Amino acid sequence: MFALRTRCRGAGTLAAGVVSVGLPALGGSIVTRRYGRTSRSHGRVVPSAVTAGMLLTGGYLMMIESDGAGRTAGTVVLAVGAPLALTLADRVFRILR
Repeated sequence: MFALRTRCRGAGTLAAGVVSVGLPALGGSIVTRRYGRTSRSHGRVVPSAVTAGMLLTGGYLMMIESDGAGRTAGTVVLAVGAPLALTLADRVFRILR
């Protein structure tokens, strides 16, 4: 296993984290809200984005810090877990119209 080393300072690392985790989580939550809307209810963006962000962070860390089975698990979390979490969070945090 290798240690993750960066030449970026704190602001650069924070910006990279927001771009790599925050934007996909936010985009996915907006898409699930828009296309999961019914005539009687719709999902909420923030709880879905937070749920997806937590799962995406774990998946990225497994891919970066692991090798072999851990990397495969990280790929599965990113490919299957995050969309599934977005869908479930959209259903759980619904608002009736």
